[in-house]
Amino acid sequence: VAMASGHNMWFGAGSECYLDMTQGTWEPGVIRCLETALKPGMVVLDVGAHIGYFSLLAARQVGATGRVYAFEPAPLNYSLLIRNITLNGYQNIVPVQKAISNHEGIATFFLHPDSVAHSLLAETDGKATKAIEVETITLDRFLTTEGWPPVHLAKLDIEGAEPAALEGMRGLLARNRTIRLIVEYIPHILQRSGHRPRRFLDTLRGLGFRVQMIADEGGLVDLSDKLIDDPELRTELWCE
Repeated sequence: VAMASGHNMWFGAGSECYLDMTQGTWEPGVIRCLETALKPGMVVLDVGAHIGYFSLLAARQVGATGRVYAFEPAPLNYSLLIRNITLNGYQNIVPVQKAISNHEGIATFFLHPDSVAHSLLAETDGKATKAIEVETITLDRFLTTEGWPPVHLAKLDIEGAEPAALEGMRGLLARNRTIRLIVEYIPHILQRSGHRPRRFLDTLRGLGFRVQMIADEGGLVDLSDKLIDDPELRTELWCE
């Protein structure tokens, strides 16, 4: 157990994110966006919640009257997510052990040596070491079962499955016209999933979003034409 951005958190043995999370260098620009955008009473979707780092931050921001839905299919990550929710006493986080996709059912889920790279894709930043079966659901279907609460922000960090998640949340976007998205954008992983990075960006823009990169030092930066297909790029997008 260690302190990370104001929360006590359980980490797995040899955790690859331990140092960054405890030193405040894990996506600091995203932290600033969440702290600026989220207000008490808001509803947040954390898709690819990992062990709960951002779910805890969001829960603190939205308070007791808000809610955070934290989606994490990987068994070990999910168990740590539950422990971290309990450790910090949050009653406003709803953990969901399902993968978000464009269909409801059962899918093969690939576990990688780096536990932040688990994915519905066999290869992301390396080859998978193990594959398991997980339940999948669309955000539209899930929110239907929840009675369609208003959603103010959705964070998608699912290693190349972001286009599928987007496809399965068209109803959500139609119902929440002012929703903001934080979307992981890694061109070479999108290409491995069979999606052209430029087309994915065009889809987001076609849905009415202005798309910018979140800078680690704070603020938003426009995506240059050169960066869009950069195989070395790994960033988070702010879509408003």
